[in-house]
Amino acid sequence: EICGYPLEETDYKAGYDYSKYPGIHVAHTALYSITLVILSSFLLELLTLVYLLGPKQFFKQVTYVVDLVIVAMSLSLEILLKHASKEVLSVIPGILIIFRVWRFVRIGHGLVASTYELQQHKLHLAVSYIEELEERVKKYEDEPTRTAKMDKLIRRLSSSNIEH
Repeated sequence: EICGYPLEETDYKAGYDYSKYPGIHVAHTALYSITLVILSSFLLELLTLVYLLGPKQFFKQVTYVVDLVIVAMSLSLEILLKHASKEVLSVIPGILIIFRVWRFVRIGHGLVASTYELQQHKLHLAVSYIEELEERVKKYEDEPTRTAKMDKLIRRLSSSNIEH
């Protein structure tokens, strides 16, 4: 078995050699920087939301609070991961994966919620328009049509002309 338990100790290091593959180091640094920028923008967005809604209103929403905790911890763990010891490094990746999965769930939920709200708005507009049209139709059904009014007027004029 290649991956049988217990794993055997070897003299080979897991990882990469910066001097042998400098492109890997550049890619790692770029991706780490992008991760920090994205997590920082999420944190900035949530802190702005705290400011705009007010702390009292913000902390009433459980999903906002969980989001804030997860983004803040993800950013902290990402920085800690860069500068941590080997013992700490064995636990952090699993935690980061859970946090990032939560963030994807929240983004997906936000997309579904905004789509639902948009469809509800369109439905409300359509129902209002249908109600308006139904009122117009009822109004015209209740009052005599112009043709009936014209026929009545013509008959009255005709009968008055015959008498004279």
